[in-house]
Formats: sequence, C-alpha cells, structure tokens
Amino acid sequence: MKVGLFALGIGTGARPGAILKTAAEAERRGVSTLWVGEHVVLFDRQDSKYPYAESGDFPLPGDADWLDPFITLTFAAAVTKTIRLATGICLVPEHNPVVLAKEAASLDRLS
Repeated sequence: MKVGLFALGIGTGARPGAILKTAAEAERRGVSTLWVGEHVVLFDRQDSKYPYAESGDFPLPGDADWLDPFITLTFAAAVTKTIRLATGICLVPEHNPVVLAKEAASLDRLS
C-alpha cells in the first residue's frame, strides 16, 4: 500500500521549517506522495454552509496562512529526492494558463 500526506502549505504547515522538516521526514519514512492544496481567497464570514463539516463552518479562519501550492512544492522538492509531489487542488481557472503550465513544468524539471 502507498500512503500520501496532505499536510503542507496550510496553517502551521505553511511555516518554512515545518515544510522542510515534514517533506524530509515523510520521504525518510517512505511516504509515497506529498500533497498541497490551493485556495486563493478565504472569507471571514460566509452565508452558505460548508458541506463537509457538521457545523457548516469552514475549518479555517479567513486569515489563515495558505501558500501557493507550486511554490510550496518547489520548497519541499529542495530537500527531497524520491517522494512524488502533487497538488490536491489547483484552481486552474484562477491562473493564466501559460504561466501555470510554466510553473508546473519548472517544478517537474527541478524535482
């Protein structure tokens, strides 16, 4: 069985030391993949209920740290060699497609 870890780029997982330590340790322990999600904007208040929590509240406050996934993965790639890197969410319509393709290709080349 292969195990992946979705823990970087959000909240305390957005700190440089946490990213480097988590990536290196995940690779050392044989984790197969390291995932980073993306949210461009978080809100302090929302009128609609968040469907994945019983309370209806989004699990992070509007001011939570949420890093760009490609920059975060590039940072993690600097301390790893074998772990596979992935975005759990990439909001493609929020990006210029040519710039996004260049960022993804650059990360692929450097990792």
